[in-house]
Amino acid sequence: MLRRLYGFHRAYEQAALCGVVRTTWLETDLMTLGETPHSLYLLPRCADLPRLETLNQRLGARYVVDGSALGGREMARGLDGLLGAGVPAGRRFFLGHGAATGDVWRQVMALLADAPETDQAQTEIVNAAAATFSAFERWAAGWSEKTDDEPG
Repeated sequence: MLRRLYGFHRAYEQAALCGVVRTTWLETDLMTLGETPHSLYLLPRCADLPRLETLNQRLGARYVVDGSALGGREMARGLDGLLGAGVPAGRRFFLGHGAATGDVWRQVMALLADAPETDQAQTEIVNAAAATFSAFERWAAGWSEKTDDEPG
């Protein structure tokens, strides 16, 4: 699943022009679990993201991506049996912003509240959010399918 998340977030962060925060977290986890820089390079990337050319489109997509992080800390705790209780290695992505995760989410909600109230702006935000969610859903559906060009 981490490989699929990597393929999605790497493509998303590039399209959204927002830096590589989640991609870096995933790289850390994947390398902890045995990937190499070369095998990371070979992982497939989601090519199905919506266009994120405007601030409103990026805000709609960010709503989906940051919203999905809200349950990450609980997922991180669920890995205790596999990785060891309290060991952060291998679950950096799920730990996200840690105690500040709620603050980050409130910032996204504030940006949405401050977004232009024009029909065009609201349509761009909603359409980008829906398209991002759909792209993630399609991409994540194949998480247990290993492709011929995917390592390990």
